Amino acid sequence: MISSPANPILKRVRALRSHKTREAEGCFFVEGIAPVWHALDSSFEVETILVAPDLLTSPGAAERVAQIGSGHVEIVETTAAAFESISSRDNPQGLGAVVRAQTSSLREVDPTPFAVGVHGVGNPGNLGTVIRTAVAFGGGGVIIAGSGTDPWHPECVKASMGGVFRTPLVRLTDPKDALDWAEEGGISTVATSEHGSTGLKKAALRSPCVLWLGSEALGLPAEILEQADESVRIETGGAISSLNVATAAAIFIHAVAGRLAADQT
Repeated sequence: MISSPANPILKRVRALRSHKTREAEGCFFVEGIAPVWHALDSSFEVETILVAPDLLTSPGAAERVAQIGSGHVEIVETTAAAFESISSRDNPQGLGAVVRAQTSSLREVDPTPFAVGVHGVGNPGNLGTVIRTAVAFGGGGVIIAGSGTDPWHPECVKASMGGVFRTPLVRLTDPKDALDWAEEGGISTVATSEHGSTGLKKAALRSPCVLWLGSEALGLPAEILEQADESVRIETGGAISSLNVATAAAIFIHAVAGRLAADQT
């Protein structure tokens, strides 16, 4: 049992908080009972399970960990204090995993009824919430373009509530690849913008489509706005016209999912 926070395994987990280390190693850390189960039940490769028996008070979780121990995944036990040294939670559940990162190609995205594209989103919590919302409403993938946070940031993984394991995630430097893919496949591109030409209630949405959202500071780049089939805004009607990107995503995704589902009936 590991008791020292200076143990190399724990030092590696803490190092995975860094984008540079995650990119170099192709791994990330996920924490919590439900997120770890999502990882184990997905196609992702789980390298190591870290468990603190004194913190893992759920009998069902402890039983499943014991079952995992009879398989091919490495199980590492730690003291409560040692686990707390790698935890980002106020009340850690005593279960975490080192997982190999896995991204998808555009061919794996299913834009029917819709997929989501984000550009330049820097806040990992916001990105994770967008992914979670897309999964919740049946989105067929999330395309992450431009400079911004990566989906394996601990806060993104946490905010996604396992969503990073449940939908194709595509990472692109240049959104043109996704725009050309959509155009060639007859997929509608919908750009969201505070200054969009069409209000959400009147938008002519059709499936398949990709719903694009940009960062709060910069919005979407000109190339997406110019190539989009439609530029849509949320009609707030209040004193504040701009919204947090995660909030805007929830409103747009809910509306798009509902409208497209109604069109199919």
